[in-house]
Amino acid sequence: MNRFLIWIYEPFVHLALKFPKIVVLLALVALAITIPAFTHLGSEFMPPLYEGSLLYMPSGLPGQSITETTQLTQIED
Repeated sequence: MNRFLIWIYEPFVHLALKFPKIVVLLALVALAITIPAFTHLGSEFMPPLYEGSLLYMPSGLPGQSITETTQLTQIED
């Protein structure tokens, strides 16, 4: 399987190394094509969630024991 994939991939690598300026130009064109889509993405990709809740993420000191962390987390909850 690996030899087959290398056999397919190798000509593209040789072309890319033979014409590096064209490869960079194609990459920049691909980037330029995606910019309008990115600007129109807006908020419909991930709608705002108005749940009315807050998330509190407690953190402890490095080297803190598990029992102490459990006790502090229960107190904070």
